[in-house]
Amino acid sequence: MKISQVHLRNFRNYHDEVINFDDHLNIIIGDNAQGKTNILEGIVLCSNCRSFKDVDDVQMIKHGEAFGDCEVTFKDDKTLKVKVIISSKGKTLLANNNPISKTSDFIGLLNVIIFVPSHISFFDKSPSYRRKVVDMEISKVDKKYVYALNNYYKLLKERNAYLKNSDIDLNYLNVLEEKMIDYQLIIIEKRQELVDIINRRLKAMYAKLNGQDIDLRLYYQCCVDQDDIKENLKKMYKQNHKKDLLFNVTNAGIHREDLIFKIDDNLVSDVASQGQKRLAIIAFKLMLINYIKFKTNKLPVLLLDDILSELDENKQSLLLHTISQDIQTIITTTAINSSIYEQGFKVIKIKEGKVGGNK
Repeated sequence: MKISQVHLRNFRNYHDEVINFDDHLNIIIGDNAQGKTNILEGIVLCSNCRSFKDVDDVQMIKHGEAFGDCEVTFKDDKTLKVKVIISSKGKTLLANNNPISKTSDFIGLLNVIIFVPSHISFFDKSPSYRRKVVDMEISKVDKKYVYALNNYYKLLKERNAYLKNSDIDLNYLNVLEEKMIDYQLIIIEKRQELVDIINRRLKAMYAKLNGQDIDLRLYYQCCVDQDDIKENLKKMYKQNHKKDLLFNVTNAGIHREDLIFKIDDNLVSDVASQGQKRLAIIAFKLMLINYIKFKTNKLPVLLLDDILSELDENKQSLLLHTISQDIQTIITTTAINSSIYEQGFKVIKIKEGKVGGNK
């Protein structure tokens, strides 16, 4: 996939601006608070139907305006335009100007991988945050996963509500559990698949970025032993019945799982410096490219927000040489160091929500 153009209207600090991109490396440059990251936010909105920031949709609308929208034109097998319009009434999704009613049919038409500095908190945040990150990545490329995940959480909500009743029919509870098990079999399989693909080259990628031979691995802490998943899920519910009835909530299942990174068998959150965490999450993001390629036979667009500011010139050079020239990459930065000049790239200057000059 290659983005050729982004059109922002009443989006963040943009009134009506068109940004054109090269197929390979693009550098968006400007001082802080000029709108560089807002361009990436618009692109992600047109990929995932949501911001990568923890904000309500209406906060992306330019102050004083009734609506905002972002349209991204990109080349895949053919040229496609995807557009998201935001208003106080909700979102409207369009593909080639045709309305898309289901979010699941829109997500993944444009596939992007994004890194923002706040992503290094992945290691220190809650398991629910890490599950959310992984669920989004799988959902972009696997409709079966989306279906299973949505239905599992509907049943989970139903089971939790039923557990609050004073008179419990265990037969009905068993019926709910059987349905939940069927969906969990799919979810566990797909989560493990992602982890396996990531781990194929994660160590080598991290070593390349870091310049050191360090063993970085992603571990999937599944809710049950995976030697006989269906039978073990049945045992899990049976073992937790009393606890579930006591606390009126489902205490075990895929909604309580975790995904963790370790360096040389130690939790990254325990032993890694901020610099190591930054490189570890970058390595993870780059390996997600392999996962998307495996699932779709297509390359996503790589978005890197303010990635260079915390890396020394040597690591900047290692990063840029590691990124495949086949992948369209869009980087935001406040300044361009000499290491970048070795690459062929397009500069997009941004000032106060306007394109200040391209070359």
